Formats: sequence, structure tokens, C-alpha cells
Amino acid sequence: METLCKELANYEHLRHIDFSGNKLGNVDIISKIPSIMHLDVHGNMLSKLDIFTNEELFTNLIYLDISRNRFKSLPALKLPKLLELYASSNEIANVDEFSGVPALKVLDLRGNRLKSMNNIKSLPELAELYLADNIIT
Repeated sequence: METLCKELANYEHLRHIDFSGNKLGNVDIISKIPSIMHLDVHGNMLSKLDIFTNEELFTNLIYLDISRNRFKSLPALKLPKLLELYASSNEIANVDEFSGVPALKVLDLRGNRLKSMNNIKSLPELAELYLADNIIT
């Protein structure tokens, strides 16, 4: 993975990366590819989103699919241009800290462990919200 990402970093025009359906435990090495606009890492073994909390990275990211991984919460992200976030089929029970995505239009949290959405805030542009198959009361 590290060798592949080092090679990909040489492509300044690279905007779309699909690592879905692999066995990735982290995507930290992708930070060396700052031009990404579309990142699909669904169906891996990811459990942390720390890489997306650095405001200097991924300033152009508009699409992120982290579905079917091992996330338990959504932290405060630093993705100012993100328009679509797909996080279905994880183990997300906590969205208390979720923020940092002011342009977000689509949020997909289907198939998680959410009990409420009381703490979702700061999403003035949100147009689509998917919450099916949770335990919301």
C-alpha cells in the first residue's frame, strides 16, 4: 500500500481513488495525495478517522465513502468542501462530536447503532439524510 501511494502521489491530476473492498486497517498514507476529491474506502477494516481531522489535508475532498468498516463514532472532521459522506453499515453509536463539514449535502448513516440524532449540528446545507436501520427511538 505504501509503495502504491508513493507512486500515486506523483500524479498531481489524481482526483478519484477507489480502495473499496480491500483489507486496509488505515489510510494514513493517502495524506501524501492532497489533490483527492473523491475517496472510496468502503468495505475495509478501518476504525479511525484521525487523518480527516487535520485541516491542512484533503482541502478539496467532496466525496467520502467509509461504509462497511469498523467505525464506532464520527469525530469532528476538517473537511470544509465535503458534499457527500457515506458511513452506512458501521457500528456508529455516537455522533456527539461530529462537525467540521459545513458544505455537507448528503449524510448516509444507515445500518449503524444510533439511538438519536440530537447532536447533529452545523449542517446548514444538508439536503439528504439517511437513517434507516438504526435503533433511534
